Formats: sequence, structure tokens, C-alpha cells
Amino acid sequence: MTADGGSGADRDQEADADRGHERRSTDGGPSPVTDPAPAAFGPDGAYAVDRRTDPRTLVGVFLKGLFMGAADTVPGVSGGTVALVTGIYDRLIAAVTGFDPRDLRHLLRLHRPEGRAGLRRTLRDVDAPFLVALLAGVLTAVASAAGVVETLLARRPGPLYGFFFGLIAASAVVLLREVTLDARRAGIGVVAVVAVVGLTLATGGTTPRTLPVLFAAAAVAASAMVLPGVSGSFLLLLLGQYERFVGVVTDFLAAVSAAVGGDPEALVAPLTAVVVFGAGAVTGVLTVAHAVGWALSTHRQSTLAALVGLLVGGLALPVLRVAETTPLTVSGLAPVAGAVLLGAVGLSVFDRYTSDLSY
Repeated sequence: MTADGGSGADRDQEADADRGHERRSTDGGPSPVTDPAPAAFGPDGAYAVDRRTDPRTLVGVFLKGLFMGAADTVPGVSGGTVALVTGIYDRLIAAVTGFDPRDLRHLLRLHRPEGRAGLRRTLRDVDAPFLVALLAGVLTAVASAAGVVETLLARRPGPLYGFFFGLIAASAVVLLREVTLDARRAGIGVVAVVAVVGLTLATGGTTPRTLPVLFAAAAVAASAMVLPGVSGSFLLLLLGQYERFVGVVTDFLAAVSAAVGGDPEALVAPLTAVVVFGAGAVTGVLTVAHAVGWALSTHRQSTLAALVGLLVGGLALPVLRVAETTPLTVSGLAPVAGAVLLGAVGLSVFDRYTSDLSY
């Protein structure tokens, strides 16, 4: 067992020739970002991936975005895992890390040739066609799934939260297999469990429905892109903003329909919420996701132990919601139990066929 920040002799130094370059973790275990064979590092140290932008490739990216968006709509399945399964994880990470916040200055100089040239370079560095196609797929799936989730929240909340419980519990088991436990890491996990359960009981699983809270929740949820086994929707659920997120999506779609029908004022409030959530997500990708990636790269095992604790502690909220919405009888709990089993088995099967992939 190694300790965080231990000596170089204690660090994992295994190299996987089939996976190419692998960054070293200071507390044991491989890095979360392992470059599959097609990716490489160019002579300037840049992360190089296949960046084809022909129509057929972009249509494929859109379809893969549909899968990612569907996964991100339910707590339990990581969109990052789906990106791995569909073979676009490396390109996604390369696109995100290709952005430098200093590039925003080009927007202030678009009236000058050097400003427009700088913007073109930035769009090339972030692989803009790929991101646009992927985001279009994700948003299409989220818009399609949000209505179904909102209907189930209103009509069958017990089984729905039971399904979430199964997904989250199975995710915790899967992620725990990646952790080499010692007393220190077990302690980190226990602290995370206690903190999350305490937060859930203190807030009742809800947080203020204000725009600043929505922005912050979106920023945290965006970090799930680099989190193994943790979905953005789970983090929204943990922060008490999942139902708000679903409502924002469905309200926006309804407002668009009303605006087309001649009531543009109905679009103001929903559009504001969507813009705030989107701005939070972008901010999270550019900040929180990088911080999480650093933690996984330098203190992987301890970070994974904390994530397992978050997942286990997060089970308190589905239990609370089931208790609030479901008669505690055999007939009332039977559908919930079936949904728990469905979620757990579904996630386990998904993991079974993706277990050879790694972040």
C-alpha cells in the first residue's frame, strides 16, 4: 500500500504498452487518463487524436452524443463511460483541454484581422465541429428523455427513485473494485458517506431554486465527464438540483412551443435558466473538470475512495424519496424493489461489457 504524496519508490510505475502514454499517480494505481492506441502525443507535446470533420464522421459523433445524453439524464451511468464505449473519450478530452481561457480575448478583437485569426485557431484547437455535433446529440437526447423522467417523477416517483437506487448502488460496487483499501482510504470514504448523508438529512434533498445555485450545480455536474463511474445527473441529485434540471428542460421546450404560437414573453424565464445552466456547465468543464482530473492523476486511489463514499452516501436520497412517496407495504414496495433490481442488473451488465475500458 502506498500513501498519498509518498516517495517515488512507493509510486506505481507500471506501463501498459498497449495503452500508450500513462500519467503517474502518486498514491498507487494507474492514472485515470490512459490514452488508447489511436491517440498519441505530437512533437510539441500536444494531445493528438483523429480529428476528421467529414459529414459521415460528424453524423456518427451526433449519434454517439445521443447515447451520452441519454446516459447523463439518469443518475448512475457516467456519460464519460459512454464516451469510452463509443470511442470518442480521447477526442472529447483533447477538445476540452485544448481551450485556454486567455483565448477569450480574441472575442474583443474580432474587428481586427489578428483577432479573427486567433478565433479561428481557438476553434481549431478545441475541435469545434466535433463539439458542436456532440453537443447537438447530447441536447437532443436530454430534451427527449427529460419529459419521460418528469412524467415518472409525477406519476411513479417510488419506482423511479428505486431504479436510481439500483443504478447508484451498482455504480458504488463497480467503483469499489478499483480501490485498494487501507485504513486511510477507508476513512476518507466513511467521511464522504457521513458528509453526504448528513447533508441529505439536513436539506431534505432539496436546495434553493435560485439561479446562482443552478449555476454552481451545473459546474459541479460537468466534472462528471472525467469521473469514473459517477454521472452528472447523480451529482445534480446529490446537490438537490436534479428535479430542477429536468424541470428547466421541459419548461424551456414548452416555452419554445408557446413562443412559436405567439407568446414570446413565455420564453424569457426558461431561457434564462437554460443559459445559466449552460454557462455553469461550460465553467465546470474549464475549471472543476480540470481540478478533478488533477486529483485523479495525482491522488487517484484516495479520490476514488472519496467517490465511492459519495455514491454510498447518495443512496440516502432515493431512500428518502421512496419513503415520502410510497406506502410502506408489501404491495407498495414491490414495484420499488423490482425497479432497484432492474437498475442494479442493468448497470452491472453494462459494466460487464465495458470492463476492459479505463479512464
